[in-house]
Amino acid sequence: MHHTPEFPRSIIIEPTNHCNLRCTYCPRRFLDNKNNGYMSMNLFHWLIEEISEHHGTTVIMFHRGESLLHPGIAKMLNYAKGKVSRIVLATNGMLLSGELGQTILNTVDFLSLSLDTKERFAATRIGGDYERIVRNMKSFLIDNQSRIETQVSMVRTDNVGDKDVREFISTWEGLVDRVRIYDEHSHDGKFGSVVKEKTIREPCSKVFTQTVVSWDGEIRRCNHDWNGNPLGNAIEDSIVDVWNGEAYKSLRKQHNSGQITDTVCVPCGSWYEGDEAGRGILVKRGVK
Repeated sequence: MHHTPEFPRSIIIEPTNHCNLRCTYCPRRFLDNKNNGYMSMNLFHWLIEEISEHHGTTVIMFHRGESLLHPGIAKMLNYAKGKVSRIVLATNGMLLSGELGQTILNTVDFLSLSLDTKERFAATRIGGDYERIVRNMKSFLIDNQSRIETQVSMVRTDNVGDKDVREFISTWEGLVDRVRIYDEHSHDGKFGSVVKEKTIREPCSKVFTQTVVSWDGEIRRCNHDWNGNPLGNAIEDSIVDVWNGEAYKSLRKQHNSGQITDTVCVPCGSWYEGDEAGRGILVKRGVK
């Protein structure tokens, strides 16, 4: 039986669901709702002000798109800095340079770069520029001087072998704090589905600890909820009211009882027990 805190321990805020790449394994290709947009600054300010009232909540600035495409992303990060406990940002690295890179250094606590090996990049990350991304990241790391924690990650698919994984790790190990190899999910069009299903289904800790606010205010279950019916809307209600509302209570009851009927959770195999197990390969700096 999982305990539910009064307020989420982490909140994913989606600045935009626009993206400048077309990755072959990205769940975006299965979306029914093709509406794209940018979160308004008014909504973002409203969210941060509420989050600031609850100490210890991490804000993750990333969901279904490339967050650095938001024209006000620098203002967003500067506004959130000092008001929330921790800021996490993920990016594909195409725009990680110049003044924006400096803003990230001064505001973010954890930066994750999504990439592939040089040999596989052109075939998997359509529209991207491998050399530009690597140049941006290495320049960022020189300026960083360990001021913020950094990670570089890739996705392991059927076409990625052990050699690719070893090459990716060797390229970035020692340069960043963490190298992560994630297993592919949602490959069959069912969001969160994985090839290697876990044998015993436990309650997913995410519905007890994390929520997502999409660019348009829709409140979603977790990072694998790309297309489901929202549990509420932050434009109409506060996060805390939705978090403690009937829709969330019903969802948690399903997980605690093992009788899961939620249309997003049923096909998902990426349920999370709260530790690092089952989340692919993680290599930490200085840890063998």
